[in-house]
Amino acid sequence: MIKLFDKLASKLAAVLLVLFVLQARSFGGEVEQILNADYEALEQPLSPESGGYEPVTVWAKLGYVWTASAGTQAMVLLGDFRLEACDRTLTSRDAVIWMREVEVNGQKTKQLDIFMEGGSRIVDVTGGVTMDELLYVTVYTAGRVETLGESISRCDGSEQAIYQRAQKLRQTGVRASEEPGGEKIIIHGRPEVVEGEIRERRAILIRGNFVVGPKLEGRPVLMGTDGVYLLQSASAGGEALEIRATNAVIFLREDAIKKAGQEQGKREQKKAIPTTLTSEQAQKMVEQLPTEKEAAREESPQEKMKQTDVSAVYLEGDVVLIRGYRQIRADRVYYDFDASKALILNAVARTIASERNVPIYIRAAEIRQLDERSYEAKNAKLTASEFYTPSYHVGATTIYFEDRTEKLSNGEQIGLVAGRYKVYNSTLNVEGVPVLYWPFTAGSFKQGEASIRSLSMSYDDDYGITARTRWYLMPLLGLQEPEGTSATLKLDYYGDKGPGVGVDTTYQRDTYYGLLRSYYIHDRGKDDLGGIRDDVEPPSENRGRFLTRHRQYLPQGWELTLELSYLSDKNFLEEYFRDEFENDKEQETVIYLKKVFGDAVFSILGKWRINDFLTQTEKLPGVAFDVLGKQLGDSVVTWYSENHVGAVRRLNNDGTPWWCVWGSNREQTDVVARADTRQELDVPVTLGVFKLVPYGMVRGTVWDDSPHGGGLTRAYGQVGLKGSTYQSRVFEDVESRFWDVHQLRHVMKEDFVLWATGTNVNPSEITPFDEGIETISGVDGVSLGWRNRLQTKRGGPGNWRTVDWLTFDFEAGFFNDNDTTNGRNRTRGQTYSFR
Repeated sequence: MIKLFDKLASKLAAVLLVLFVLQARSFGGEVEQILNADYEALEQPLSPESGGYEPVTVWAKLGYVWTASAGTQAMVLLGDFRLEACDRTLTSRDAVIWMREVEVNGQKTKQLDIFMEGGSRIVDVTGGVTMDELLYVTVYTAGRVETLGESISRCDGSEQAIYQRAQKLRQTGVRASEEPGGEKIIIHGRPEVVEGEIRERRAILIRGNFVVGPKLEGRPVLMGTDGVYLLQSASAGGEALEIRATNAVIFLREDAIKKAGQEQGKREQKKAIPTTLTSEQAQKMVEQLPTEKEAAREESPQEKMKQTDVSAVYLEGDVVLIRGYRQIRADRVYYDFDASKALILNAVARTIASERNVPIYIRAAEIRQLDERSYEAKNAKLTASEFYTPSYHVGATTIYFEDRTEKLSNGEQIGLVAGRYKVYNSTLNVEGVPVLYWPFTAGSFKQGEASIRSLSMSYDDDYGITARTRWYLMPLLGLQEPEGTSATLKLDYYGDKGPGVGVDTTYQRDTYYGLLRSYYIHDRGKDDLGGIRDDVEPPSENRGRFLTRHRQYLPQGWELTLELSYLSDKNFLEEYFRDEFENDKEQETVIYLKKVFGDAVFSILGKWRINDFLTQTEKLPGVAFDVLGKQLGDSVVTWYSENHVGAVRRLNNDGTPWWCVWGSNREQTDVVARADTRQELDVPVTLGVFKLVPYGMVRGTVWDDSPHGGGLTRAYGQVGLKGSTYQSRVFEDVESRFWDVHQLRHVMKEDFVLWATGTNVNPSEITPFDEGIETISGVDGVSLGWRNRLQTKRGGPGNWRTVDWLTFDFEAGFFNDNDTTNGRNRTRGQTYSFR
C-alpha cells in the first residue's frame, strides 16, 4: 500500500511539474529573449560581417614591409612575432602577413592573411588555445593596423626564405596545418557556420526515474522525479557539466522517441531466436551472442537516445550544477544544452580562492549562464561566509564574470586561473548595513590576484579602533593597469580621528620612472607625538599630503628630476607616516637637471619651499660641476673636485620664536650669492699589508652677505693620512641548518684617519645653508676603526652566494677640540661608537 501510494504521489508530482512547465513555456518568448540576448560586453566581432574597429597591433624584432602587388601590402616579421586583435592573440617565432582591403556588406574591411612558423600559438578571448608548428590564419578588422618592433624597414623582403615558403602555401590555397591525426586546422577570423551544418552535439548521460510526458511545442519530453542526474561531456577546451536535482523535465528533439522505438524494434528482432534450429544454426547463434562482460557494457536504445537527443532541461528542487571548480546551487534552473545558456533562480555559486584555499560565495536572485565560461548575477551578495546572512558582504546589482583560463583543445589547463569581471553598484555591507559604495568596477585577474591588497585592524590609545585597507586602484575604476604601473587605493578609518583616503602610485618605463603619494583625512582628534611633548591640536580638521617625484631620461645623456611636496601642517607626516618622517629624504620641491661626462658631472638645481612650517634652504638656482675621481696622467695621483655657484636663501619655519635665533648664525636671510670650490689630491700606496692614502685638500668659499653683515671669504685646508688592513679566515666545517649557515668566513678590517686642518673663519660666523659646505670646522684629530664581518654561503648547490651573517663595528675618535659652537664644546675631545 505504501509503495502504491509512493508511485501515485510520484505520478501526481510529474503531472503537476508538466503543468507548471506548460505555464512557464507560455511565456517562452520572454525566456528565449533572456537566453539569446546580445550581451554587448561579452562578444566582440572578428568575422567580416561584423568587422571590429579596434586596432590590430603587430610586433617583431625585425621586420620588412613593402607593396607586394596592387592593393596588397606584405610583411616579413622575424623574431618574437606577436599580433593582438580584439579578442585573440597570435604568437610565433616568425610570420608573414599579406594585408589588403576587401568590401563586406558595403563596408571596407582589412583582410590579414597570416602565415606563422615556429611554436605558433593562438589564444582566443575565452582562453582556448590552438598550437602547432605552422598555422595559417585570416583576421579581419575595420580598425587600423599598427606595426611595432626594434627594427622595421620599408624595403622588399620577398627574398627571405620564410616568405618563399609562405607564398608557396598561399598560392596552393591550403589554409591549414597538419595535425598528428591528419586533420586540417582552418582558422578564418571567427569560425563561420556553414548553412545547413549542425553543431556538434555532446553526449549527455541521464539517470533517474523517467516517464514520457505530453509534447511541449511539438517536442517530446521526459519527466523525472525523486532524484535526477545529468552529465554532459566536455567540449573542446571546456569542462564537463554535472547536474543534480529532485525533479526535472527533459526536452528531447522531435524524432527522439521515434528513433528510440525503431532502434528498440531492430534490437529485439536481432535478438529473436527461431523456435526450430538445426544443430549448426544453434551453434552459430551461440557464437554470435555477446559475452557477459560485453552484455554488461552494451547500452540500451533508451540509453543511446538519452545521450544524443537531449536538447534542454528544466529542473527544480535542490538543483546543483558543477563545472570544474565552480559550483552553483539553486531552486530552479532552465538549461539549454544546444546554446550552453541557462537561467538560474535563487542561486548560490561557490568557488575557491585557490591561493588562500578560501571559499567564495555569490548569492543571487538570478544568475544567467551566457556561455560555458561567462556568468551574470543579478542582485548579488559576495562573501566568504556560507551562512545565508553573513556578518559582512559585498553587494551589487549586477556581477559579470568570464573565465579566461588558457586551455588546450582537450580541456587541459595550461595556465593560471584567469578571467575578467564587471561589478555594478557595489556596496560594502557590515551586519546588513551598507558602509561604502562604488558605482562600477571592472578588470582582469589571474590566480593569486585580488582587488584588495591588504586589510588590517588594530586598537591603541592614540587612534582608537583602526581599520586600514589597501586596494588595487585600476580595477576599481574599471581600467586596465598600464604595464609598469602599480596604483594602490588607501581606505582607512581611525576611531578617535576619522576616515582617511589616499592613492599611492609608482610607474616605470624605459625613459622615465616616478611615484605619487597622496592622502587626506578628516581629523577630529589630537596628535600624540611621543616623548615629553604634549598632545597637539592640529590647525585644521582637513589634513593631508601630496608628493610626486619624476625622473626623465632625455636625449644626449641629460637627466631631469622633478619633485613636488605639500603637507597640510608640520606634524602630519610624523603622526601618520612616521617611518617616512624618520627615514625618507626631505620633503621638498625641486627641479634638477644633470648630465654626466665620463668622470665629471654638470648639474643645475632649483629648490623652493612651499611648506612654510619647515626650515629649508632655497636654491634660486645653483649650478655645480664635479669631478668624481680622475687619475692624473700615468701617475697614481687621483683628483677630486667640487664647484658650486648660485643664489641661496635660508627660510626658518614660521613657528620659530625670534629670540631663539636672534644674534646667531641661524637667522633667516635674504637671497645670498655664493661661490664654492673644493680640490683634493689623493696618493694611494701599498706598504706591506697596509693600504695608505696620503691626501691634501683646499677649499675656498665666498658669500656676498653674512650674519654679521657684509661679504665673507673663507679659506680652508686639510692634510691627512688614511690607512687600512684586512685579515680573513674560513671555517669550512661550520654547518647549521637552524641558522642556515654553511661554512663561515671571518673578515676583519682595521682602519684609521689622521688629519690636521686650518681655516680663517669659524662655522658660527656663517649661515648654515648646506651641510658639508658651511658646517665644516677646523678640528685636528685621529679616528680609529675595528670592523668585523662573519659571512656564510646560502642558496644551495649551483646557486651558492656569499652573504653577511653578522657584523660588529667599533670606532673611536680623539680631537684637539679647538672648535666651539655657540660657546659650547660638544665632543670634549673624544667620541666612541659601536654597532
